[in-house]
Amino acid sequence: MAWFITGIIAAPIMWFIFKVVLGAAAAPEVSGKQLLKQELRKLGVKPFVLPEACLDDFVQSCKHMAEMTKDTLHHGYFSSAFADSIEGTALNIARYLNGMESGAIEHPEDNYCYQILLRHGVVQSPTSGREGSNPSPEVLHYKSPEAAFEYICKFMATAPQEGHALPGIVSEIAQNGVMLKMPDDNNGFINRYPALARNGIPPLASGDFVLVGIDEVLSDGMKGTVIATLEPSYHLVQETWKIKDAGTA
Repeated sequence: MAWFITGIIAAPIMWFIFKVVLGAAAAPEVSGKQLLKQELRKLGVKPFVLPEACLDDFVQSCKHMAEMTKDTLHHGYFSSAFADSIEGTALNIARYLNGMESGAIEHPEDNYCYQILLRHGVVQSPTSGREGSNPSPEVLHYKSPEAAFEYICKFMATAPQEGHALPGIVSEIAQNGVMLKMPDDNNGFINRYPALARNGIPPLASGDFVLVGIDEVLSDGMKGTVIATLEPSYHLVQETWKIKDAGTA
């Protein structure tokens, strides 16, 4: 009886120790994937139903969330925050794969778990099969530019490169152009350099979703030109945002 009671008391302690040392023996990506598979099995989900690339995406997302938690909330251990994120993600995955319909969620496009499952073809768009809707999950439709922008910050490459373009949101109208909120891995920033719009683009307003051509990358921001306005719809195969109004050079 004594050993049984000791085991009950020791189990939570051992789990905490495991969470603290998670990643010490292996890279977070490796140990995180192992833990995710373990948690999925506990919830009745067979990990092999998810492509390895899908599992990798979940682990990277968990790693990012753990880093943010550690930095913003002064979490004692990255590994503990990482393990907590893995557990929550496993519950989210099970929620979808164990029969809960995506359509039951008010705005599934805002759910990172749903987005990753959708991107890897594990779940279908909630509009699939409805009359007049796109039957494939190739296009993600967001409820607003802000929702699309949040997705960009979380899941897309946001480092500016000269000669390339990045989506942004008009934050305010200035006398010499528009001020833009540009994406990064920390929920975006207001670029200090105003941008002009190409000919053919209608007058811009605060909140507009736009495509910004990067002309010059500087240490404190970037100089660019608004080359198009966008719809908050992303084509997963073509990896492009839907153009609303395109300007002329």
